[in-house]
Amino acid sequence: MDMKQGYFITGTDTGVGKTLISCALLHAFAKSGKSVAGMKPVVAGCEQSQRGLIYGDVEALLAASTAAVPRELVNPYALMEPIAPHIAAQRAGTRLDLAQMVSAYRELQQTAEWVIVEGAGGFKVPLTDEEDTADL
Repeated sequence: MDMKQGYFITGTDTGVGKTLISCALLHAFAKSGKSVAGMKPVVAGCEQSQRGLIYGDVEALLAASTAAVPRELVNPYALMEPIAPHIAAQRAGTRLDLAQMVSAYRELQQTAEWVIVEGAGGFKVPLTDEEDTADL
């Protein structure tokens, strides 16, 4: 991804504070007068709601964003099973597409001055048989 206007936040695993850091950066940039948007390209372990599949990290990023951005760009892939994203996608009958994730990022860049992208799990979480989050 072209990160001229953003940061990619990663960690060693799930639950290590990526969302906390991502939201803190969004708030800091917003406080300085910048329009901001958070993004989490793929999540696994969503819950079903009246609005569709939701995930706490995505909700936090949406709440911290000041730019009016659609959920589909903030989180292009929302999966039910709380397992590795590429396996959850296979079981859901879909394939994770890095090009689509990058396209969503570029659309967010058109709306927000800063985009903070939060990865799933650790830095090299598999997204397909050949690609992982490091390829973003």
